[in-house]
Amino acid sequence: MLQRYINVDFSKSAGRIKPLLALNSGPLATASLSVDLSQILTAAGVAFIRTHGHPAERVVDIHTVFPDFNLDERFEQSYNFAPTDKYLRAIKDMGAGIMLRLGESPEPYEIKRHAALPASPEKWAAVCERIIAHYNEGWGGGMKLGIKQVEIVLGCDFVPDEGERVKLYELYRTVANRLRARFPRIKIGGYSSGGFHSLNHYDATDEERGYVEFLEGFLSYVTNRETEAPLDFFTWSCHAETPEELSLHSNYARNFLNQNGLKRTQSVISDFSIAPSAALYTDRAYPALLISSLILAQKGDTAMLFLDGNPESDGCPLFSLEDRHSVHTYAAYKALCAFGVLSRLGTAVPCTEDYRHAIYSLAATDGTEGAVIVATDAYNGGIEISVEGREFSTYSISGIIGGGKRGDGFTTSARDVPLTDGRVRLRAGKNELYLITLK
Repeated sequence: MLQRYINVDFSKSAGRIKPLLALNSGPLATASLSVDLSQILTAAGVAFIRTHGHPAERVVDIHTVFPDFNLDERFEQSYNFAPTDKYLRAIKDMGAGIMLRLGESPEPYEIKRHAALPASPEKWAAVCERIIAHYNEGWGGGMKLGIKQVEIVLGCDFVPDEGERVKLYELYRTVANRLRARFPRIKIGGYSSGGFHSLNHYDATDEERGYVEFLEGFLSYVTNRETEAPLDFFTWSCHAETPEELSLHSNYARNFLNQNGLKRTQSVISDFSIAPSAALYTDRAYPALLISSLILAQKGDTAMLFLDGNPESDGCPLFSLEDRHSVHTYAAYKALCAFGVLSRLGTAVPCTEDYRHAIYSLAATDGTEGAVIVATDAYNGGIEISVEGREFSTYSISGIIGGGKRGDGFTTSARDVPLTDGRVRLRAGKNELYLITLK
């Protein structure tokens, strides 16, 4: 039988666990905001919600919060805050951070009902300013949510016309500079790029190739002295087929930023999926694929990563609606809960293994307890985990495998096993996930 070894040193720190348990949409699901997922999201340890992808079109988008562009943006009566108030208050109540997306939901280039360029970029920027004031300063009967990250999205980055591309760049510059002057402590970023599929796929479409062309122009524009604008974080989509493709695309993002002098700009995956089709979310391999991706994101340059959290979406890998009131969770949700154990512990510790494409591992501690998570890809054999740097007396182990009836998956567990020689030994198969907690 094959044997592989993982060494974990709990006496050293490898930095904080990043806020990788983050979702687009939630916790209030459905267009009526009637299904509350707060309890299951809190149980998983979801740390951030990005206000994007909600099934209720009347929530968050600029045209729904400020429905008549002819009205005076200085008056609170010009705004329809009520639905978005309810939505954001639910995020705050569950204890998650908020990435406030300012803009419109993506639309095809040929349609652009709402994602079209506004008649006045300056007025659009003023509306954005009032929205932030409503949610951070209480303006217009608002709240004080302490939002620290604001994302400006441009709605579409497949724009064949060069003149229109420049107008979109200028729109970002106008909004970002106004917000920086008004809210100097808030991180400002954007712009929800379509990503880098064309850079490693020969069959990429013209639209996918256009994403890179748009990005090159955007970064050149916001770093030019005459048209510069703040970009504290850059958001982009990644629809990968393997965890390694995630790492490749993360390198692409970092290189584009560095080449334009934006070495301090964070790279944020605003829309991530690891399966080439929605059907794979219920497959045996999916939980291990998902956690392998989070492990590589933790060890790489990605600052944050957002999954689809809309249970009405075909792209949501975690849960779906049974009816209009109840939620069915997949094995990937259990996997996210397992990763949440490390997130709560907070501090990553060195976890040494050299089995990329076969085994992925990550460890964390809070100074008292510890945890190790191990995901396998194309590996079938024994794994021995050597625990160093801190004395633990017992360990518990949970195994998670995808598949099963309706994607529920399978679980195994053993609790309070004596850790006699500082080693945990397990027998693993392909596409399996194990969480080891140490006390």
